[in-house]
Amino acid sequence: MTNLPLLIDAICEAFMKGVQGGIWEPSPGVTHCNEAVNFVAYRMGYSGFSGLMANDICDKLDKAEDWKLTTPVGAQLAANQGSLVVAAWKNPAGHGHVCIVRPGNPVPSPDWGMQAPKIMNIGKVNFLDKPASFAFTKLEMPRFFIWGS
Repeated sequence: MTNLPLLIDAICEAFMKGVQGGIWEPSPGVTHCNEAVNFVAYRMGYSGFSGLMANDICDKLDKAEDWKLTTPVGAQLAANQGSLVVAAWKNPAGHGHVCIVRPGNPVPSPDWGMQAPKIMNIGKVNFLDKPASFAFTKLEMPRFFIWGS
């Protein structure tokens, strides 16, 4: 399903929950990336992430037939058309990280040596408009998944 106005609205609502005083405000040792991804996904019509942690979401993305792996540039193009796109990194030694690719222009990432899509991130640091390489290190390169493609 593509719906650019709904995607933008869901991303903005999720981000507002992560600002100071919001229910997902960053605090030491507690992050809410899974909840933010679930919130946006649910608003877009996908309910398969409810109650899952980041690594579980990564596993689900790998196995689900309605989620397709794409490139960073493909992720940005899909988000720009109103598709739900998740950036996901599974941590084999602890908690992983997931976030939503938002509409915008990709940005050159010196760390990755390629274009990085823009994301809305709820985690250790919450932000609305930075490249994915800001939330994921070179060693934690996420994979990008488009729903329903």
